[in-house]
Amino acid sequence: MNQSMIGIVILNYNTWDLSIKCIKSIKNHTDDLSIRIYLVDNCSTHVPTSSELAFIRENGVFIKAPKNNGYSAGNNLGLKRAIDDNCDYVMIVNTDVEFCDDSIKVMKLFLENNDAGIVGPQIYNKENEFMPIYMVNKLTAIGKIKNIFLKTPVRIFFREFERKFICKNELEAPLHVFSVSGCCFMIDKYCAQNIYPLDEKTFLYEEEYILGIILEKKDIKAFVIPNTHVIHAHGKSTEQNPLRSYQYFIESEQYYLKEYLHSGMICRYIIYSIRMIVKFFRLLRL
Repeated sequence: MNQSMIGIVILNYNTWDLSIKCIKSIKNHTDDLSIRIYLVDNCSTHVPTSSELAFIRENGVFIKAPKNNGYSAGNNLGLKRAIDDNCDYVMIVNTDVEFCDDSIKVMKLFLENNDAGIVGPQIYNKENEFMPIYMVNKLTAIGKIKNIFLKTPVRIFFREFERKFICKNELEAPLHVFSVSGCCFMIDKYCAQNIYPLDEKTFLYEEEYILGIILEKKDIKAFVIPNTHVIHAHGKSTEQNPLRSYQYFIESEQYYLKEYLHSGMICRYIIYSIRMIVKFFRLLRL
């Protein structure tokens, strides 16, 4: 019997060194797996060296996006290729993710043996500290406002919301969630066919929430599971222009609120106003 094929989509934008580090990390932990890596370059402005490009081509399929239309559009190029190549599973992973154990194999086995279409690993920061798991439950427009208050002194009044939305402890058992972190997740073939194409109307951010809505409509279950460990050096590509990235976040959030949650104009305006105030203070700090 042929071994199941895992297609691994890595989206690169001016992070060639991280892309290569990510590929090496994957290769170091998949000796007993059948994998095919798809490196999608999202129209980088920095040209790779000949040795970098040679390494990528030797270890996977290189796909050049004709235009940088954002996270979802770039990943759609790799996702479509993996579907066309009849991959049994597809993993989407950011360039700034490093694998520390057999997480890829563990996620594959979980999808094989459970009623789940998408699974994410436990994520740690670059100091190897466990990162809280968000999106345990659906985040509505009111939830968005409550989430903002969690970063203020009045957060004590929102402990119940915090408990339901965020898991702060390392897992001992699989956790059923509304959605998974976009930095690293794996889907089975059925899920891939049902979520493709990812909504390309957001350039950056909110993709996880949008994915959660789609999973909910398709009745596809999502989990984050124990016995997994990946390190995410968060924001290596977006930190190149933080104010522009924050503006993308504002625009994507408004799109999510309007098109997926069908939130009213007043609620959207309140959230938009809060985000613009934050942006103003960020400008002052520059």
